[in-house]
Amino acid sequence: MKQIIKLLTLLFIVVSICSCSPKRVAKQIEKGVTIEAIENISGSAAGGWVITLRVNNQTSYQPTLSNGQGDIYLDNVLTVHADITESITMPKRAVSSITIPLQISVKHPLKAISLLLRLKEKNFEGVDIAFNATVEMMGVKREIGTDKAPAKSILRRLGYIKD
Repeated sequence: MKQIIKLLTLLFIVVSICSCSPKRVAKQIEKGVTIEAIENISGSAAGGWVITLRVNNQTSYQPTLSNGQGDIYLDNVLTVHADITESITMPKRAVSSITIPLQISVKHPLKAISLLLRLKEKNFEGVDIAFNATVEMMGVKREIGTDKAPAKSILRRLGYIKD
């Protein structure tokens, strides 16, 4: 009888450890958390900027987005750099709006003016975006992001622009 109890206890421990493995958690982050849309972009040079995203988290966990940064290029010139200023926790099993506060630094002032004019006209030709961030869930960290990619394709995929 003691052998059976020991065997069952060992089996329970192995199953518990395997079910929470880092690979499994990373897979849950990848498949269970998606950005559905950019709902709003607003801000000012003095007060910082805010991006509001609609996020669908179908996991039973509350992942945290942190250590994010992004770059906006205009005609292959780094124009604007942004850093996430605080960690964001996403509600579990919900579609929710999350607000991401950003600190913006202008790297090329003349290009930034041209970028602003283009964005007001929703002209994304020559505008590229690169970003990365860390998503943490149950102590497992996963890097997300993209290398420099056309802004038009990213914004279209996130429902911010329609063609």
